[in-house]
Amino acid sequence: MEIFYASLNWLDLLWIPAALIALHEGQRLKAVLFVLACAIMLRLQIQLMEEVGYPDGFLGLMSTDLYTRGLITYSVFILLFFLLSYFSPRVNQFVFVAASISTFIGAFCVSLGIMAL
Repeated sequence: MEIFYASLNWLDLLWIPAALIALHEGQRLKAVLFVLACAIMLRLQIQLMEEVGYPDGFLGLMSTDLYTRGLITYSVFILLFFLLSYFSPRVNQFVFVAASISTFIGAFCVSLGIMAL
């Protein structure tokens, strides 16, 4: 049973095969990098909250753990990113990278706010 719960810690990496299957040819690598950046940032945020002594969030208003809150938040943003990528196949690559960075910063800010609860 411990192995099952340990494998759930990497559940967000299931977005990588989805990116490789669902998105257009020129967007796949950028989408995989986006998912990896979100996964790394999620773990860094959780580690930061635990290191400063708030494993339940700064306010402690939510009963769910930090990983679940972050996983849901980042998954919503990854899904939004995939939808925007899929429906804009011929966008300029510079615009696509700028939109990726903006979406990542938005995901970080929203997840930090939700984790603080």
